[in-house]
Amino acid sequence: MGNSNEWVASCKRINTENLPTKLLTTVDFEEDEEQRDDDLSSKVLSTYIMAKSAIANNSNISPIGSHLLYSELQHKYNIYRQIINYLSSLPSILTDNEIQKPIFICGLARSGTTLLYNLLACDTNGRAPLLTDMLTPIPPLKRTDYAEHQEKLKSLKSLNIDHIIPGSDTERTQSHPVFSIEEDSRITFYTGHNFLYFILCPIKSQISEYEKWYLDEHDKEFVYEFHKLFLKMLQSVDKPISHWILKCPTHALTLQTLLKYYPSASIIVADRDLKEVLPSVARLLAAYTFYYYSNETLKLKAMGMRTLQIFDKLVDNILQFGNENKRILHVKYQDLMKNPIDVVHRIYEHFGYRLTLDFDQKMERWLIDNPQGAQGRNDYNLEQFGLDAEEIDKRYEKYSKLFL
Repeated sequence: MGNSNEWVASCKRINTENLPTKLLTTVDFEEDEEQRDDDLSSKVLSTYIMAKSAIANNSNISPIGSHLLYSELQHKYNIYRQIINYLSSLPSILTDNEIQKPIFICGLARSGTTLLYNLLACDTNGRAPLLTDMLTPIPPLKRTDYAEHQEKLKSLKSLNIDHIIPGSDTERTQSHPVFSIEEDSRITFYTGHNFLYFILCPIKSQISEYEKWYLDEHDKEFVYEFHKLFLKMLQSVDKPISHWILKCPTHALTLQTLLKYYPSASIIVADRDLKEVLPSVARLLAAYTFYYYSNETLKLKAMGMRTLQIFDKLVDNILQFGNENKRILHVKYQDLMKNPIDVVHRIYEHFGYRLTLDFDQKMERWLIDNPQGAQGRNDYNLEQFGLDAEEIDKRYEKYSKLFL
């Protein structure tokens, strides 16, 4: 893609061998009878309908892109129904099965959070959800069911379920490495709360219904209600000894709601200079979305605008909590890069988790096996995305003074 101001969106990036001769031009969502009077399922269905409308209104999405998105909407909604039906058949899962003192990593993306997440997951007393836990959740498996997890992984690769993008994914893997554990945003995706749908809303002067909803702190109770149900389902077969370890930058958009459903949560917010964060995030968003556009130029300035739209809200939410909330600990990107194990020790001491020699040894081994930058470095800058350094400093001055 290079360091230019334009990327050419091309279907050549997608392996079209598995596509049907007739592409989807819309999608309908079926309801199970018992779910029609369920408030959670009603909210989820409304969100899927909003997302479908937003995609339909983006005239720049290609016919193949629309087909892939409608396929993903249908697939995610069907799995949501499977999960709810599974929970309904085993109501005992929901009783005496509380989520104790989970760790949530959130805040600024591209700020060392993936490194921190993988290090925290080295603690055998904790548990981070596996990719297979979230993408093929029924039936839930124990972590020790290695053969079954491998079979699920094979089925995912053959069906191209993850993102429904079958072809070359070089741009994505260089933007974000793939590990066996992944962000728990993959859980909330089943409710229709999906950053991909938000990014692909047409950028117009009048904001769409889905964009308004996605950026609003309110009306997310059902998202975290489902998130908690999902974790209860997983731990009904394999409960962590101590705590869950979870990570998604966009949890910072809904901190009040998160703490309502997880009042004992330990929240880690990663901080980094916004001049470094914003172009990196904009590049990631472009890498995740340019597959869906028609064979014309995707303007990277649009990705810059979208990134500012997200970060304005995200930073504002972080500032509302300030630096005094005992449930939230800020960590700096520079500290993570310089001595990540020291940062983990500080987190455990601050929130009262138990450190062990085995945990330290596993973190040291992980760092040796996964050197930073092993998947390649990206070439990008502020100007490429229509961003200006002075304007960013001014725009986020309060955040920088408080946390950096």
